[in-house]
Amino acid sequence: MAYCKNCGKETDCLSKSGYCKDCAEQILREREGKPPKAKKPIYKQAWFIVLCVLVAALMINAIAHTGEGTDVYDDVVKSFGVAGYIDDTNNLVVYTLASPDAEFKQSVKTKIADILIAHYGADKYVDIEQITIVVLSESDGGEPQIIAAWNCTRGDTANVIDIDDDIATAAIVMAQGD
Repeated sequence: MAYCKNCGKETDCLSKSGYCKDCAEQILREREGKPPKAKKPIYKQAWFIVLCVLVAALMINAIAHTGEGTDVYDDVVKSFGVAGYIDDTNNLVVYTLASPDAEFKQSVKTKIADILIAHYGADKYVDIEQITIVVLSESDGGEPQIIAAWNCTRGDTANVIDIDDDIATAAIVMAQGD
């Protein structure tokens, strides 16, 4: 490896005069009386423009998705009714109607429980220790059937416990009786 006489940079390509490619081009331009080649300002380079567009898009996305009371949060809270509160166990029992073929993944159950505990535990049921969520089927005149039911403890909503129909029915009856 050789070093450039002008800038001292180590390079593989040296001109016959001992300059690197960049320095040789600059010296040649000076000898011919041409001004040195001007670099584009950073704001005119393609990578900088792409980066600015990407940052702007990320900022717009962040602004659009911030704030409490998003539509999903409000929709979940509005779709559930309170069957009642069991004082002995500090258990809030809520229910909603859904289509008979509805399925709920574990992560969805956790998010629903988090939203409902945050909403109802803030002011109305501050002593809430657990929540029982019952999803009933929509029916045309017949008695609704339980599609899904689960229970979880405040502060540990990731640990959702599925409960059977008899326990869910009993919870609704007990909650309405208090």
